[in-house]
Amino acid sequence: MKRYKLVFLTLFLPFVLDRITKYLALTFDFRDIVLTPFLTFNLEFNRGVSWSLFHSEEPVTFCVLSTIILIIIVTLAWYSYNRFKLGQSIYAESLIISGAISNFVDRLLYGGVADFIVLHFRQIAWPTFNIADTSIFIGVLILITMSLENE
Repeated sequence: MKRYKLVFLTLFLPFVLDRITKYLALTFDFRDIVLTPFLTFNLEFNRGVSWSLFHSEEPVTFCVLSTIILIIIVTLAWYSYNRFKLGQSIYAESLIISGAISNFVDRLLYGGVADFIVLHFRQIAWPTFNIADTSIFIGVLILITMSLENE
C-alpha cells in the first residue's frame, strides 16, 4: 500500500504545485519581478520543447509537435504501468509523467507552455522554466543515476 501512495504523490504533488504556480503567474502577470539577485519571474509561453527547441508560431507545426509529445506521454505511462505491475520502482517515471501532463495541459489551454522562473547570474541566465520542467528534470536525473549505478 505504501508503494501506491508514493507513486500517487510523485504523480499528483508536482502536477498540483505546477498548476497552482502557473495560475498565480497568469493571474498576477508575473513579468520582470525580481525576487533576488539570481531569481526573477518573467512569464513567457513556449510553443516548442525544452529551451524552446522547435518553437513555431505555425499552427500545423505546433499540432504535430503536441501530438508527438502526447504519444510520448502515453507510451511512457504504459511502460511505467507495466513496470509497476512487475513490482519495479517508477518514481522517476512518475515525476516525468506528472510534469509532462501539466505542460501538455498548458498546450491545450494556452497554446503554449507557461514558463516564468528565471535563474541568472549577472548576464548568464538559465532558460525560463516552471515546476513541471523541474519535475521532469529531476525524474530524468534519477533515471540517469539509476542506470549508471546498474552498470
